[in-house]
Amino acid sequence: MKRRWEQFWKERGIRLRDPRILLAILLAYGFTRTSGGPFPHLLLYTLTSLGLIAALWAVYAAKTLRVAYDTPAKHLTRGDDLPVTLLIYNEGLLPALRLIIRDGSQPDRTHYTQLGGLSSLRLQYNVPQLKRGRYRPGPVIMGIGDPFGFFEIEKTFTSKQPITVYPPVHHWSLQLPLAQSFGHTRTRRRTTSDPSGLVGIRQFRAGDNTKHIDWKASARLRELQVKEFELEAGGLLSLYVNLTATDYDSDEQVERAIDATAAVAIQALRQGFELRMFAQGQASYYLPPTRGDMGVRGVLELLVDMQVTSASTFARTLHDDLRHAPPEASLVVVAPVLDARASELVRQIARRGRPLLLVRVGDDVDDGMRWDNLAIYQVDESLKPALKWKGGLIHASSPY
Repeated sequence: MKRRWEQFWKERGIRLRDPRILLAILLAYGFTRTSGGPFPHLLLYTLTSLGLIAALWAVYAAKTLRVAYDTPAKHLTRGDDLPVTLLIYNEGLLPALRLIIRDGSQPDRTHYTQLGGLSSLRLQYNVPQLKRGRYRPGPVIMGIGDPFGFFEIEKTFTSKQPITVYPPVHHWSLQLPLAQSFGHTRTRRRTTSDPSGLVGIRQFRAGDNTKHIDWKASARLRELQVKEFELEAGGLLSLYVNLTATDYDSDEQVERAIDATAAVAIQALRQGFELRMFAQGQASYYLPPTRGDMGVRGVLELLVDMQVTSASTFARTLHDDLRHAPPEASLVVVAPVLDARASELVRQIARRGRPLLLVRVGDDVDDGMRWDNLAIYQVDESLKPALKWKGGLIHASSPY
């Protein structure tokens, strides 16, 4: 019998908030057993009825309360406040005189209110300083009490609407490396004809490449005609992110690296690069070659989920991916520091003549990286990149 009684209260989530009512009932019961008479019995019945009414009131109020959790924004930027509207409906006749509302997104804040029968209440507040990631706001934990404060029932309401918090986008103008002198990215550098971008034909002029003569058109027009191509530069850019936790000093530095990655990636896409991105953290994060607005969306969606790992995997990740990366791809590395193995790998890449851009987040550390085909930007807490070394990427020693 005792177990059934305990199970009854447990299933309904009833919690005894003020044990004095039970103590008073026990004392009244002892007084009745020892003294007898009408007054002790009246006192016992009154206290027992009061406790039973309080419990039933709380159960009824909990059963008739409904909560709607509304968040007007589905996509936010890290650091934004999330506006929340709670709509609380009391569909019963009895008032809910003791309501204690706590939002799991704000564990240090509690709302105290009450709600009459057949009425509703709108509660608005902001959840401040959201972190990057994917969330379901809440849950909202509502404590529903009786008018006397003896019992409380906790009910949990969760939001069905997911919230995505993206990293902020900073607009940079870095000198991105170019590994091929044709493509879709306009540049001030000397360019060559893109054989994939045929514009038309024109009359042959002195100095034109004889390999581009269109013999069929020349025979038809009875004079030499050459194919004309787009004179643009660009190509494929591979972006690598170091997600080794031991290389970062704080969570803020990790977020700075994510912000720097977003800035580089979106600048590359807006300049017409074809972008691929790879990182190894708690999972493998890979973005296949992409362009344009769809690429921007893909970059942000990938960065939302990136988490650092305790394993030192960056050098191995970079080495393994370069074995499969297209040889015409330019390389950009975002990292706070480079360990000995990763530094040696970067040195080898630069010496082989592949254009490489290194974006360092954190304190300015001079580790002797001064080679041709390597540019280094340092990113401080203000997220403003400063050019520390430009090697041959911008000088005449560039292959372009």
